[in-house]
Formats: sequence, C-alpha cells, structure tokens
Amino acid sequence: MQNGMYPQTNQNNSRKKLIIALIAMILVLAIAAGGIVFIFIKRSGTDKDVEKAEESYLPPAETVQIDTTKDDPSNDQIQFTYDDRDRVTSCTYSVNGYTYDQAYTYDDDAQKIDIETSYKKHPICTKEIEYCLVIKVDIFVCVEGYYIRLDQKSLEGILSTESPTAASTEKPADPVPEKPTEAPKATEKPAEPTDPPQEEIPTIRMNDTLTLSGTISTEEDYVNEMNHRMVTILNLDEPFECYLYDGTFFDGETKYTIDSVQLGDNSAEVGDHVTVTGEVTLAHTQHHLRKIVLCDCVYE
Repeated sequence: MQNGMYPQTNQNNSRKKLIIALIAMILVLAIAAGGIVFIFIKRSGTDKDVEKAEESYLPPAETVQIDTTKDDPSNDQIQFTYDDRDRVTSCTYSVNGYTYDQAYTYDDDAQKIDIETSYKKHPICTKEIEYCLVIKVDIFVCVEGYYIRLDQKSLEGILSTESPTAASTEKPADPVPEKPTEAPKATEKPAEPTDPPQEEIPTIRMNDTLTLSGTISTEEDYVNEMNHRMVTILNLDEPFECYLYDGTFFDGETKYTIDSVQLGDNSAEVGDHVTVTGEVTLAHTQHHLRKIVLCDCVYE
C-alpha cells in the first residue's frame, strides 16, 4: 500500500509546482503591465498635467528670444524646422517646465498660416495668422507672439515695391504759403518774434525698432477661466504722440498718445526702472492690452 501512494504524492507535488509557476507568471505580467501603463501615462500626460500645460502656455516670441538675422536662429531654448522655401514647418520650445510642439500649415491661396500647438500630443492652442501681417521678406518677424518667416512668393501682391518700413516714418510738413509781395513802406515795424517750430509727430509701423524708458508693472490678460495670464507693462517716463500704421488696422492718420506699452517677455521685475529696445508689433488681438507691443526686447 505504501508503494502504491508514491505516484499520487508525486502528482500532487507536480500540481503545486505548476500552480506556483502560474502565480509567479501572473505577478510578473501584472508588474510589467503596471510599468507599461505608468510609462504611457508619463509620456502621454495626465489630464491634470495637460490642464496645467494649457494654463502655462505662452506663444514662443513672448518667452524665448532669437537672433532674427540668422538663417536658422535655433538655440538651446527653441528649435525650428523648415520647408524647401525656408518657411517654418515646426517649432519646439519650453515654457515654465512644459515643452510645446508647434506645426505650421501654409495656405497660399487663402494667404493664411495655421499654427497648431500641442503638449505631449494633446492639442493646446490653434492660431491663424494672415500673410498680410508679415511685412518683411525672408527674415524672421514676430507676429502676435509667433515667429514667422515668409518668402517673396508668399508675399507676392501683398508688399508694394516700396516696403512700408523703408518709407519715411514722419508725416511730410505742410507747405508754408508764401507771403504776398508788399509795396515798400516808409517805415516798417521790426518783425515779431515767431514761435519755435514744433516737432513733427512720427508714424510708427510694424517691425520698427523703439527704445523707451519707464517703470515695470503687470496686468492680467483675462479671456476666461482657462485662458488668462499676467503680462508685463512698461509705464513710460515720457508719454508721446504718434500715428500708427500697419495697412490693416491702423491707417496712419489717427493720432494717439502713448503712455505705456506691452512687453513681449517678463524678464524684468515689477517696480524696476528700465530702458528697453524692441521690435514693434501693433495690437491685433484681445491679448494685446496696449496699442504697441515690443518684442525681442533688449534691456539696458
């Protein structure tokens, strides 16, 4: 009888080993699956992570400076790729610890650029920019916070033979009427002293360069609960009068008094007194809180 029990005992032992092996395999698979899910979530971004990325989003020109004179101004903060016409096709940059990818799509017939911004493949923002806002050929310009470069073919029919930036930035003086010739008099009073000539009021255009001094403050750019941010304002030491011209929204005939401008970055602290040199963008969206926005700012 004892000899007859051995096969049953061996069978039970084999069954236990099989069960243990199955349990071990299930544990290994569970751990592996958990690791895959963790990696996927980390790479794709959680809903909360994406929401914070949306709140922290800023267009590239408002957070990263580039050398617009270079054919490829990519640096350690921003990277560009281009098509066969040297127009930007993609842009990757970081803001507040979040890395954003932008894809540029060109519609030459409609003369528009669609810029899709995403964070870890999640759509964050869509922006449409018209070709007519770009008034320089084959050079990077800042348009509404985005870096754009268009070639001559893209801007055919938009730019006149004389670029607006090449034109005089001042209004021509009104002709002074000649005094009629008078018959000589026996005695004449000495000429009355005349008022000193008044300074001409300048016309400021898109992509002009301005140097201004003032004190830094901030103001909230609020659209809705999901779209709001603080922007930097330069309150000028000396307000000035000017005409504004961009061929679309400003006709160059209305006179404005400028006592503050918006800055395209937040490099300075509130209360700082600074002198800033930057490239002019004239207000075109609700995100522009002043009629003049200075981009690519250099502080003294």
